[in-house]
Amino acid sequence: MISALSVYRGLLRAIVHGLESFPPKRIEHEEIELRKGLYQPERPIPSSGTIWVHGASLGEVITLRPFLRRLSGLFGSGRLLCTTTTLDGYRRAVADRICDHASLLPIDLPEFLNPFFDSMRPKVILISETEIWPVWLSVAAERNIPVIIINARINEPTVRLVKLLWPLFQQGIRGIRAVFAQERAYERRYRALGFSAGQISVSGAFKYDLELPEVQTEQLREEYGFPPGRIIITAGSTHDGEEGILLDALEPVWANANATLVLAPRHMNRVGDVENLLQQRHLDYSRLTAHRKPVGRVLLVDTLGELQKLYMAADLAFVGGSLIPRGGHNLMEPAAAGVPFFTGPHLDNFPSEKAALAGENGMRIVTDVASIRELLRSFFADRPAFAAMAQRARAVQHRMAGAGDRTIELLSTMRLLPN
Repeated sequence: MISALSVYRGLLRAIVHGLESFPPKRIEHEEIELRKGLYQPERPIPSSGTIWVHGASLGEVITLRPFLRRLSGLFGSGRLLCTTTTLDGYRRAVADRICDHASLLPIDLPEFLNPFFDSMRPKVILISETEIWPVWLSVAAERNIPVIIINARINEPTVRLVKLLWPLFQQGIRGIRAVFAQERAYERRYRALGFSAGQISVSGAFKYDLELPEVQTEQLREEYGFPPGRIIITAGSTHDGEEGILLDALEPVWANANATLVLAPRHMNRVGDVENLLQQRHLDYSRLTAHRKPVGRVLLVDTLGELQKLYMAADLAFVGGSLIPRGGHNLMEPAAAGVPFFTGPHLDNFPSEKAALAGENGMRIVTDVASIRELLRSFFADRPAFAAMAQRARAVQHRMAGAGDRTIELLSTMRLLPN
């Protein structure tokens, strides 16, 4: 009988063959080589092997930074291998230079994975959140390499999918040594996939262990071209439709306020659309990469990796993906920056943060143009009250931090890290 894993491998090989026959125009040679497992280390691989840490996307790579720095401090950057699924994530991992070895995750086929394993000699694999690739996990199990899911989260649709395709996933999942869940809800979902209580620990979420740039606020404001006395409102991780709502809310405010709105779209491929919106409204704006000083009414962020600093430079912040049903984004980023912030009601992806911050009156929730205008009026009328709210939010973030240290303690207790 043909196994589900064999069928999966056959289908994936057919897709790879099709892409080789008709390669996408925009794919780069480096990406092709890395996805085929042909990473060429610039530095020698230690004889004792590597600690392999995987984060799927740019966001996960950024979230992993404090944890990776702790590992690097303990075991040296030469022991660390960081892989990602997305090209943006890979580029960030390379630019961060925390790990001596960074690559895209090879295609989920033995002919690409096995040479990569042979070259990198991983002693342990730490997978962030939820990256369940059946062949990758099966190869690790065949080589008796321990796999740990760290910073683990999984949604109900993924649980249902894995159960539906259990013959495909069972070999790899049974090879996972342990799961370090972000919270109890995720622990229950992993239990539903057959993990025992002894295999799962709740260690907290890495997204609370935020790294703040070692730079003064005034220095940042000068760097970005914010004039003295200018009120800066940073709208981070915005999605389609949200920029228009924010601009509508600010329209009557700008007449009497010396303020700049910073728009940081979640996805860079939307920068052009947001720019068209600003042009249609005849607003005085500039792109961040233009380095205009001083900035005008709107600063459009057209590069990655700047959002935390822009929160730090702000007087007020908005967290996007929340005025529309996208589930929200990381509420702890502005909290850690010490800036008062508001968000929309759609925070399905961040229930714990929402509950913790709302319980301490550490943020404001808005729903539409009218409620944003009311919030802005309150902000300009009583800024000390908003500053106090920011301090409450920062206290919540500090209380919820520490997942990285707990994860290292658990790994050490299991004797999975080098001596």
